[in-house]
Amino acid sequence: MTEAAIRPTDTPTGPAAQPGGEQPHGRRQAARRAAAVLFGAWRRRPVPEGRPIQESDYR
Repeated sequence: MTEAAIRPTDTPTGPAAQPGGEQPHGRRQAARRAAAVLFGAWRRRPVPEGRPIQESDYR
């Protein structure tokens, strides 16, 4: 791990700049994770019961 990854930057921006702010990437990662879950659910078609999942189940 590099030193830059451990030590925060000298001038943080975003939510971390305000006192009592959160980690700079906390909210963004949570939003990205939620978007990935929603996108996966939208992309995947419902699979009929008793059939293995195939490549054609994805649009």
